[in-house]
Amino acid sequence: MINLNCSPRDISPFSGGISDGFSIVTVVNATCSPTSITPFAGGLADGYSTMERLVLNPLDCSILLPVELMFFQAECGSDGVLLEWATASETNTDHFIIERSLDGIDFSEIAQLTAAGTSMGTIDYAFVDQAPPGTLTYYRLKQTDMDGTFEYFHVVPIHCRNGAASELLVYPNPATDLVHIRITDDNEPRQVIILDSHGAVVHQGSMVGSTSFRTEQLAMGMYMVKVEMAGENGPTGELIQRFVKH
Repeated sequence: MINLNCSPRDISPFSGGISDGFSIVTVVNATCSPTSITPFAGGLADGYSTMERLVLNPLDCSILLPVELMFFQAECGSDGVLLEWATASETNTDHFIIERSLDGIDFSEIAQLTAAGTSMGTIDYAFVDQAPPGTLTYYRLKQTDMDGTFEYFHVVPIHCRNGAASELLVYPNPATDLVHIRITDDNEPRQVIILDSHGAVVHQGSMVGSTSFRTEQLAMGMYMVKVEMAGENGPTGELIQRFVKH
């Protein structure tokens, strides 16, 4: 009897010899990888000889990841910032930690939720930050396994004012001779900067709610609009949007 494990290999068992009376090769427990098998099941002057062709279907030997995250998102609501995420599968997960930051660099923990442990189905999670700063805020998701190892997922920025999210709109996109820049639910003075694909500043100015910028002089290509969202204690972040000049 031959057990085939999880690595590719060629197996050529010799099961018969000179003047054998009987010869059998049995292959069982073939898992994970395609295997070439050439059994020798008979010899000279055998009383019985059998050659059987075996076809083994390769199985999936991919390594299971601790968490397969489907999404992580933030949404402004009347009760605060709603943070939602879902996993397609989990393996030995212990808990999730939600972290918050005002600059996207220094994060602090604000909540911890127990994870599913091990699951091959979709699991939904949610948490409401009932005391958001009221300025541009960054949220980060951290997942910890039962053995203490952990990983971070992507950062989600959001700016909520009175239950609504401030969103930077740049249109038309693509632009030809004029582009409009507007921030929803915001009437504070803001600094706006437009950069080209090399990071060079092509325009810098101020705006309150909305502004427009003529683009005839710009070369064709991709441009970035950055608006600083200042809080009571100075700049706390920025909204970013891109547009294409045709």
